[in-house]
Order: sequence, then C-alpha cells, then structure tokens
Amino acid sequence: MKLFLAFLAAMPLCAQCAYTVNPPQTATISYTAGIGQISVASGSYCIWTYTSDSSWLTFYGQANGQSGGSYTFAYAVTVNTLPSPRTAKITIADSAAGTVATVAVTQQASPCLLTLTSTAYEIGVGAGSSTFAVQSDCVWNSWSNASWITVTSGASGVSNGAVGYSVAANPCVAGRSGTLTVEAGSSTPVALGSAYPYPVPQFTVNQDGSPGNLTFTPAGASFSAAGGPGYLTVTTGAGCSWGTVYTNVNWIGISSTSYGNGPGPLGYTVSANTGAARTGALYIGTLAFSVTQQAAAPPTPLIAAVDHSASFASALGTSGVVSPGEIVSIFGNNLGPSTGVGLQLVSNNTAVATNLGGAQVLFDGKAAALTYASNTQVNAVVPFEVAGTTKMIVTYQGGISAATVLNVQAANPGIYTLDYSPSGPGAILNQDYSINSVARPAAPGSVVQIYLTGGGVTNPPSPDASITPSDPLPWLSSSTTVTIGGVPAQVVYSGGAPGAIAGLVQVNAIVPTGVTPGSSVPVLVTIGSATSQPGVIIAVN
Repeated sequence: MKLFLAFLAAMPLCAQCAYTVNPPQTATISYTAGIGQISVASGSYCIWTYTSDSSWLTFYGQANGQSGGSYTFAYAVTVNTLPSPRTAKITIADSAAGTVATVAVTQQASPCLLTLTSTAYEIGVGAGSSTFAVQSDCVWNSWSNASWITVTSGASGVSNGAVGYSVAANPCVAGRSGTLTVEAGSSTPVALGSAYPYPVPQFTVNQDGSPGNLTFTPAGASFSAAGGPGYLTVTTGAGCSWGTVYTNVNWIGISSTSYGNGPGPLGYTVSANTGAARTGALYIGTLAFSVTQQAAAPPTPLIAAVDHSASFASALGTSGVVSPGEIVSIFGNNLGPSTGVGLQLVSNNTAVATNLGGAQVLFDGKAAALTYASNTQVNAVVPFEVAGTTKMIVTYQGGISAATVLNVQAANPGIYTLDYSPSGPGAILNQDYSINSVARPAAPGSVVQIYLTGGGVTNPPSPDASITPSDPLPWLSSSTTVTIGGVPAQVVYSGGAPGAIAGLVQVNAIVPTGVTPGSSVPVLVTIGSATSQPGVIIAVN
C-alpha cells in the first residue's frame, strides 16, 4: 500500500487533470457587439490557458494561467458588419497536456441594410464632380463602371458615408451614361463575371454631348466638270460616333471603307458632270459638307454654212459675199437651244434682241440682231457698219465657234419667196396689200411691194437691231432698178420696210403696162451692181 501511494505521489500532477468545458464545442452570439462566457472545471492542480484566433473576439477579466478548480472566463465580440456569419475559435490548452478543448464561437450575419440617398446625376458636356451619400450598417465598396467617371473619395466604408467622384469632359456629339456601383458586404469588388451575393445599388451619371464636338476640314469643296476623288478630315473625340454618313445626290459617292468613329479622314468621289453646274452635300451626322461642281464644258458651235436668207446663195468661199444689213442664215450644230426661239422685241418694243435662248452672233465683236435661233440654224442681221471683210463667230452658253471670215460688198439683194425657197412666187404684196398670187394677180400700172434683204446701208442710217420707222423713211443709199417680165418698172420707193426689222428691204415698183401677163412673170431687183437671184415670179393679169 505504501508502495502504491508512493507511486501516485511520483506521477505528474497534469496526468491527474481532467477538464470539463461548458459550452463544450460551439457557441452562437448576435451580430451586435456583446460578451459571452465559457466555464472550465478541472482538478485542483491543473494549469490551463485560453486563446482566440480572431481579432474580433477578445478576452477580459482574469489573466490566463488558471490553476485548479472551476473558473468562468468572459470574451467580447465586435459588431459583425458582414452580411454573412463569422466564426472564431477559442482554444483551451494545458501547459503539460496540450489542447484540451476548442469552442467555436459563431457570430450571426449582419442584416446589412444599404441604400443611396440619390441614384442619378445630370451633368453638362464639361468636366465636373459631385458626391452622393451611402447609408449602411455594414461594410461596402464603391467603384466606377465607366472610364470617364473616377471615384475620388469613399471607395469603401463600414457604415454611413459618401462617395465622391469626378466626371471627365465629354468629347462626343452624343450624350453618354455611366454608373457607380456600391456593393455591400465586401471591401473589394466582386470578380468580373461573378454574381453579386449582396445588394448592389447603382448610381447613374448622365452627361450631355455637344454638336460642337464634331467638326471637319475643309468646310467644302469645288470640282471641275471632270469630277474626281476628294477627302475631308473629321475631328471629334476618340471613340466618338459621327452619326449617319450619307450623300443627298447620286453623283457624290463615299469611297472610304472605314469611318464613323473618332478622328480620321473620310474619302469621297465626284462623278463627271455632263450638264449644268450643280451643288450637293455629304452629311456627317447633322453637318453638311458642301460640294459644288462646274458645268460641263459647253459644246463648241460648229458653222457648216452661211447663206443669204432669201436667195440661199452661200456667203462662204472666195466668191461668197454678204452686205451691210443683210439677213443671213447660219447652219451647223450646237448653234443654239434645242427648241427654236423666234424674234423677240426688247426696249419697250423699239429694238430686236441680240440674244435668243443663249445664242449670239458677233460680227467683228458686235452682237447682231437675231430673228431665229436653234441648235442647227441661226438667222442674224449683218451689222450696217461692216466693210471689206468681217469676222463672224457664233456663241452659245459659253461655247465659241471658230471665226468665219466673210467678204463684204455694198449690196447683195435676194427676194424672199412665199415658201421660203430660193425661187417661186415672191413675197410680194399687191397695191391693195393682198398677197400676189395666181388668184390675185397684179394689174399693169399698179404698185407692188417686193420684200427682200441685202440692200446695203440706208439714208438716213438704220441703227443695228432697230425697228424701221415710217418717218423719215430710210432709203437705200445705192440705186435700185426693177424689171418685171424683162420690162423696166418704175421704182417709187426702195428702203427699209416700216415697222419691220432694219435689214428687211421694201421696194415699191409700178407694174409696167408693156409686160406680158402671166402667172409666173420673172422679177429681178438690182441694187447698185448686184442683182437678185433668178426664179422669183409674180402673177400679172
């Protein structure tokens, strides 16, 4: 017995220690700050300590190093600001035997109520800054979802606070919208692509754009009729959309294959112009880039023939002539408008137009009176002052013909016919002003009026492009003789036709009594040394 007692006395005291812990393994505590207790019962000589693995759980009261008996120690927890539970481990250890017990203290999750006092902000196109308030009873974190919005303060918090942010100037025409996110229950943003496990309020920033943020150079362009390529440089912010790019005419095309965002060039093409001058536009957003194009080069008037308008005798070549005041017919192509234009009076009906439908005929640089103009024929009155030779050109809508040199003689008479051919019944009025014809022949001894051109200058002088007056009558300066049926007729008047264009000549002659009657009696008029064409006839009874 003594030996057994001695053996017990020799055993370490720790080997005789037994521990009872209450609660034995786990404890639960509210998310609010609070205290808890753990009771430890052991033998009289047992020495033990307690520790925590979490900073939010601390001890107070008697220090570690308890010896024997029963003992209750207290611990305190801080507020859990996380919306999830958290656990701290309390370890009870014997200095000789090691860990004898662990108690897991679980603190409940915070309700984590988080709201924003405002959810949106409107700002102009310029830079700016502002703040919004966060009301929370838990940890939160904020960040920007847009590169142009920067969090300047309040990137994180543990309770009520504020987020400060700055907004960069908007370099675009269009407005833009971005967000600031406030995430509850985390001090760092959730990984990209992950679902948010907690409330995630967002604060929206809407920023205006400005039309002034889109410009281009040059302001416009002008092209010749040939057209060709062109380009303009668009200036706007990086990544900013230009809006819709289009043209309002089919002769301007867009040649660039890449355009529409940020600063850069825009290429276009202009088709060749075959008509009048024109204007179109290339639109970039709401801005218009004006393009003008010159008219197609006018076709060159081509003169093929210059004929006496009554006799149709050619004025070209070494034997061809014209006379002052002669009405000539010019034939060719591109001479005037496609639809013919007749004689027009100007200056209160006191003069004849020298421009018909854009066509003009110039003799030695002077515009002649015109009685008709079309694409293939122009009738003009040779100015009265020409002499020797004259240089004639035709102009139409900017096109200029080659110069045609014509010989000039004092007179070059030609009698008009009723059917506008070189021969046949003449344009002759009887004494009663009826048109001479087989049905209405002229009587011997009566006065007939013969109409012709190519009589030369008059006395008094006839102004170019004028209407012939009846008082004073402008007589031809050169002598005039008439034969009807080969018989000389008495001339009672030879000069301008009153009320008609200067250049139209009227010769009044008495039908000789000795003429042989007939339906086709030949008529000839000689002015100076020049005689009218043969084949013109008059009816005499």
